[in-house]
Amino acid sequence: MYTSTFLFLSSMAPLSGYVLTYNSEEFLDNILSKMHLVCDELFILDSGSTDNTIAIAEKNRVTIVNHPFLNFADQRNFALSICKYSYVFFMDCDEVPSDEMIQAIQKLKEENFGSDKYRFKSLIQVLGKPIQGGIYPACNGDYCERLICRDTISYSQHFLVHEALTPHKSRVDINASYTHFTFQTKIEFKEKLEKYTNLAAIHMHEKKKKVNWFKIHVNPIAAWIKWYLMKKSFLDGSIGWTCGKYAYHYTQLKYKKLKEKYRLNN
Repeated sequence: MYTSTFLFLSSMAPLSGYVLTYNSEEFLDNILSKMHLVCDELFILDSGSTDNTIAIAEKNRVTIVNHPFLNFADQRNFALSICKYSYVFFMDCDEVPSDEMIQAIQKLKEENFGSDKYRFKSLIQVLGKPIQGGIYPACNGDYCERLICRDTISYSQHFLVHEALTPHKSRVDINASYTHFTFQTKIEFKEKLEKYTNLAAIHMHEKKKKVNWFKIHVNPIAAWIKWYLMKKSFLDGSIGWTCGKYAYHYTQLKYKKLKEKYRLNN
């Protein structure tokens, strides 16, 4: 019995796993405990946490790797470079996989994978409640890659702060979900808005993107129309209104900060 069980387990494809962290204590224990169920190696790639992130990682017996943060593409490519196995499962530090997602990945291991990337359904929570619409840059129910083959694809720095996978041949969408806790308090709302608009302004400045009155004053209105009306955030009541405001302020602030960078460099 024990011999056959060992042979069955050893025939499954091995899987690496990682989480990018920076002061990520809130959900990390839950994330790591779930990922441990399917990962044959698991580590956090930390960029200078000062809260309980490191202690939580140590408690969960995961490897801790420190690496300074430049942008998400570089951080993810570094994570892929230190993974031991070809297939890599990753979650963001505010994303918790469901039991169904873990079961689906276990089945993929038993089938020895085969595709370049696997996408899972993202269920979004804002201020502690699930939403029906979306919050920039994602809609509730979108399929997002969370398991890839590092031998065939990597990341490139995409539009603004968002990384993108390089071209790939095959993709599988799996109807199993994880919960994305975007922000749980108004304070976190402001912190993320500040962080991501800073990154966006830096990236646009490096790419020599143009900024003008139209982009500062009209583009935010267009962003609000898209995310509050077209993406149906209005279905979520007051929380949907907050999601619409996030799109508006994000768009406006990134261009204001870009304008300031040009001013300081002249």
